[in-house]
Amino acid sequence: MFPVEIVIAYLALGVVAGTAAGLLGIGGGLIIVPVLSWVFLQQGFSGAAVLHLAIGTSLSTIVLTSVSSVLAHQCHGAILWPVVMRLVPGILVGAFASGFIAEGLSKSVLGAFFGVFEVCVALQMWWQLKPAAHKVMPTLLGLVPIGGVLGWCLGCLVLVEEP
Repeated sequence: MFPVEIVIAYLALGVVAGTAAGLLGIGGGLIIVPVLSWVFLQQGFSGAAVLHLAIGTSLSTIVLTSVSSVLAHQCHGAILWPVVMRLVPGILVGAFASGFIAEGLSKSVLGAFFGVFEVCVALQMWWQLKPAAHKVMPTLLGLVPIGGVLGWCLGCLVLVEEP
């Protein structure tokens, strides 16, 4: 059984992260990961495993929100399934490759990677940098590598616990 303070901290974290994500358009993980790391340390989790657990927990919440988002977009006919299918092979290869790479990362490297990622997101939001829209969709040879990079980036965040 969890202490009441921890349950309240988790609920408050969900409310703050959800509100910030909705109002600012940021990913909830930017808030969830640092706060969960702190909460896990307060609960006595091993310092070496805390960041891995926080990132994994944050990513597990993405599954539920992603399913909800896909269903809502599908109801409006806003998903280009042929494009999705062209991205999937690269995403899978990139995600699995990053898992092998991530296995060797230390807590300090993972922390630095996450910190740089957060700074990049903050700068992108500050300067309102948005990619230019293109009317021509990349070919299969273009989409597979793009999917690979996306999969690698996502997979780097799903790290195994350090030995």
